[in-house]
Amino acid sequence: MEYKIPIEGKNYCKAILTILNFQLKLSPFELEILALLLTQNKEFVNTDSRDLIRKVLGKGKYNTNNYIIKLKDKGILLPTTIDRTLQINPAILELVKDKKVSFEFIVHD
Repeated sequence: MEYKIPIEGKNYCKAILTILNFQLKLSPFELEILALLLTQNKEFVNTDSRDLIRKVLGKGKYNTNNYIIKLKDKGILLPTTIDRTLQINPAILELVKDKKVSFEFIVHD
């Protein structure tokens, strides 16, 4: 069975993350942060992207940093060799790159 879900381009990243959230286990704000970064084509989380997150999502510095740490702890953001810079997990970047995702559920009894 095939089930097509039409969405607007600007909502694509958030829609994919929402569907995958049963596995990612992101809080609503973690999902918003990641969707914003992906929508803005930000592969890295650095000072500039942290400022963008605070400005667009209306959270304070410490609150935003706490959520970024949670995303790192969950393996969504990965450390880099650049000081104070994290990278979005390449597996997530790959999912949103093609603008078309198929799912196959394998049910174990």
